[in-house]
Amino acid sequence: MKCSSFLGDTALLTALDLDLSSSDLEKADFHRANLSGANLSLVHLSRADLSGADLSNADLWFANLSGANLTGADLSNADLSNADLSGADLRGAHLGGANLTDADLSSADLRGANLSNAYLHGADLRGADLRGANLSNAYLPRAADLTDVLLSGAYFRSADQMFAKLRGVQLSGAYRAHPRADAQISSIHPRDLSGADLSGADLTDADLSEVILWCVDLSSVKGLTPKQLFHSFLCNVLLPDDVLDPNRHFLSEDIKPDSNRDCEKLPELLVERYPEEYETLEKAKEFVDRLKSIKIK
Repeated sequence: MKCSSFLGDTALLTALDLDLSSSDLEKADFHRANLSGANLSLVHLSRADLSGADLSNADLWFANLSGANLTGADLSNADLSNADLSGADLRGAHLGGANLTDADLSSADLRGANLSNAYLHGADLRGADLRGANLSNAYLPRAADLTDVLLSGAYFRSADQMFAKLRGVQLSGAYRAHPRADAQISSIHPRDLSGADLSGADLTDADLSEVILWCVDLSSVKGLTPKQLFHSFLCNVLLPDDVLDPNRHFLSEDIKPDSNRDCEKLPELLVERYPEEYETLEKAKEFVDRLKSIKIK
């Protein structure tokens, strides 16, 4: 008998009463099962079929879901802290409000997944496919490692993304809601890419307006044009040779890309954006002075 045959929509047993903690359910069939609120902590569900299953509010603490089929599954508000989701198929899954603290999502397929309001502190997203995913209001800490992550067409809105490691990341066409309108615009991050590792990143069509770029190596990025940097803030940045082409002509020197073009503007901007870190203009100026002396390579 398939597990789904007694855990589906017509189940007499409520999932809230279900305790499968520490069970070995490798390759089990829970297709469209009702597991809402179930205790699945420490369960072994590697390569299980959980497609279309209702796992909302379920306890999946330290669960092994590696290689599992979770396409279209409802994992909203589930506790997935320390869960192993490496290589899992989460296409179209709903993970809104899920706790993914220290979860392993490496090489997971999250295309079109809803991660709005998800908590991803310490999550391993290396090699994950997040194309078309909704990351609005999701929490990704400064130390988030997004090495080789695919973010094309991903949606951000008021997300806390202070990316530290973005080596080889694909960001072309990633977008967020415009802060002053309902229109959607291409953007990889609303405010700050300072100190990010963007080696080999694809920035085609990415909107870098109002983004702070300090101590960033952009020399090997792909798809970057001078126009994308017109309204960003540059200080101690390594730029690609084609962007620095001396034969290019600009209407104003104020928009001409230069490694230290906006260092003088940064102190006031830092005080405005980060008043808790830079309480005075003098403190911000001292920081920028030190910033300019850092060797990126």
